[in-house]
Amino acid sequence: MTADPETRLKELGLELPDPPHPVGAYAPAVIAGDLLYLSGTTCYKDGRPLFVGRVGAELSLEEGYSAARQTMLNLLAVIRAELGSLNRVEQVVRVTGYVNSAAEFDQQPSVINGASDLLEALFGERGRHARTSIGVSTLPGHIPVEIEMVVKIRPVTRGRAAPRPRKEPLAARGSSTLPGLVAGRGQAPESSSCLAGAVPLAQVRSQGATMSDVIQALGQLGVVPVVKVERADQAEKLAEALQAGGLPCAEITFRTAAAEQAIARIASAYPNMIVGAGTVINVEQAERAAGAGARFIVSPGYDDNVVDWCQAHKIPSMPGVATPTEILMALGKGINLVKFFPAEALGGVPVLEAIAAAFPGVRFVPTGGITAQNLAAYLKLAMVFACGGSWLVAGKFLNAGAFGEITRLTREAVEIVRSERGPGVSR
Repeated sequence: MTADPETRLKELGLELPDPPHPVGAYAPAVIAGDLLYLSGTTCYKDGRPLFVGRVGAELSLEEGYSAARQTMLNLLAVIRAELGSLNRVEQVVRVTGYVNSAAEFDQQPSVINGASDLLEALFGERGRHARTSIGVSTLPGHIPVEIEMVVKIRPVTRGRAAPRPRKEPLAARGSSTLPGLVAGRGQAPESSSCLAGAVPLAQVRSQGATMSDVIQALGQLGVVPVVKVERADQAEKLAEALQAGGLPCAEITFRTAAAEQAIARIASAYPNMIVGAGTVINVEQAERAAGAGARFIVSPGYDDNVVDWCQAHKIPSMPGVATPTEILMALGKGINLVKFFPAEALGGVPVLEAIAAAFPGVRFVPTGGITAQNLAAYLKLAMVFACGGSWLVAGKFLNAGAFGEITRLTREAVEIVRSERGPGVSR
């Protein structure tokens, strides 16, 4: 079998459900090294069990098989939510199935075949696994089947997520180069991770793009939409709206459970989008974000562990700073591009100017309280690399499906950047 699991899923006419929520004090999955351990789940479909009862009594063998198959679909949904794509599964290692059985029923392996057959159909040889099938006298809620599993995962590859159907990028219809900006404004700091000058978008958005390419592109765009996504199914339309407005980039904040899947969906469906993760506060989130396809990592504060992990994996990181002490900590790691957060609450332009005066080699991305009304005032400052803007994708617009308004606000921001930094900024 040559097709990847995501492609095979579509060839089989299957669609994964939303991942099930834990019903107790546990996580649906835990990553340890290169293994993903999945908690036991059952045959929920559309919010309720597909079947209830004992196999061999209230339920037939065939119904038990169907229950195991549905259970495996739910487990695969958890894998995709955790890893961003089924294609990151290198090997299904072990499956353990529990069958709620009548006293004389002894065909538990045939029931769990419903799960195993599906794995082999999707993954081929990578889906063949060690297995135990156990008959039990009851299961919680009288469900017929519960299955847990372990898979080996592929290491994170920077900037590449699950291959899904790709759509024509709206923002790629014009020039293939982001023109340079006014000297001293929006230029990347001179360091090993940032280069000045125009960067071809094809280079920035390819898997071979360097850290400097990604950072430079953000600086040239001038504004990075900061987005809190409540539902992952909003991701593609969000990407379309931002690109239509002229900003082929987004920072998806890890403030909701949908963030990881939203990043994966954008990175896969729109490879020309420069999508990153925001509000990343620990290494576990950084790993998940990168695995989903995030091209850069932004944190609300400075954390040594996150910075070290990103540098080790060659992923651009932008720690948040509010004081000279935090800036010195970033400089100690060789970082001279930082997020100034929360910008307006800290005092806005006057405070940023005062702090930046002591650090002439540092560039800032003010975020927090930035709006169309004060964007120009920040962009006038030579030390401002770009601005983060949550007003572009306000929750009320996103949740109402007002994507036209998001596009309008995005265009307005692009015009402000052009006005302050000269003509030629990529639309």
